[in-house]
Amino acid sequence: DLAGERAEHGGAGVGGAVVWAILFTGERGATARYSANAGPDDGYVIDRLPAGRYNVFAEKPGYTNMLVQPGRMSGGRTVDLGTAVAASAIDLVLRRTGSVAGRVTRPDGTPVEKARVVSQIQLPNGRMLGTGPGALTDAGGQYRLDGIPPGKYAITAIYSVMHEMMGKAVPDEYQEWARTFHPATAEFERAAQITIAGGDELEHIDITLQPQPRYRISGVLTADGVSSLRSMRVEYASSKGTSGVLTHILDDGQFTIGGVSGPVTLLGIAESDNGPLIGLTEVNVTGSLDGVRLTLGAPAHVRGRLVFEGAPAPDWELKVQLATDWFRPPRNTKDDPDAARVDGDGQFRIGSGI
Repeated sequence: DLAGERAEHGGAGVGGAVVWAILFTGERGATARYSANAGPDDGYVIDRLPAGRYNVFAEKPGYTNMLVQPGRMSGGRTVDLGTAVAASAIDLVLRRTGSVAGRVTRPDGTPVEKARVVSQIQLPNGRMLGTGPGALTDAGGQYRLDGIPPGKYAITAIYSVMHEMMGKAVPDEYQEWARTFHPATAEFERAAQITIAGGDELEHIDITLQPQPRYRISGVLTADGVSSLRSMRVEYASSKGTSGVLTHILDDGQFTIGGVSGPVTLLGIAESDNGPLIGLTEVNVTGSLDGVRLTLGAPAHVRGRLVFEGAPAPDWELKVQLATDWFRPPRNTKDDPDAARVDGDGQFRIGSGI
């Protein structure tokens, strides 16, 4: 059983709140949701719960359990329940939510329809975290965000001209719009921070989209001492959020990638009479680039030994997995060429394309 004295705001009871208990880990890995309505005295009881770890929180229109602090967002309480155990005094704090409204425009003042506007905070690793589902602008560029927990935010507009290119051939070069923070910057550090206290309704939080042109990269795959390349492909990833795999490459290795900007990593892969070939290069795209050479060579290999310091090696099968700071290895490495089995002496060798 779970029981609490009241769902409260500023020490005063909040009538009509619903209390939820979300089971994260159960005896058999089950997940489930349980709820109860707060009573006249703002107390609640949720009974007949299976053992496990729960996140307990309350909700009511106009209120939130979420707490936004610099670099993080949290809410509710975590409770561990064992078999035939009851937890009492699981009191919850509800805070009044606020709202933000404004308009999204282009630099010439024209409204932007169907731009997504969200309230965001920046995590310690630099990534942006949205604190709600956001809202789309209407034909006049107007938006309104409701249910924002108290805290300090950057209000962000995201819009892509791909909405206007539906059913059309996308050119290699075109004018795109950056993720823009209020009032008019693509850099979080220069964004105007918006503070929401309990129940605030802020208006005229306008955003002017900032341009982010997309450019073209043209180049050629080459390999020293190799007469012909087969099954060529180029993978690319940009810090501006564009990535993909290019397989339409001419027989002489010529390729073109459109719609990129900023630092871009290019990875070339091909087959030859000498075996698989691979190459990597990085370019900073501030305008269209021609004549980029992506030179391929024989893949490298990694050999090593896995040692368990101060403990014997376990008796189950062990593997070593390659990873980078931008690629998370798949959980199932059965057929992954970048995974290698560890033999009985702890030795391993990864022979895929590095």
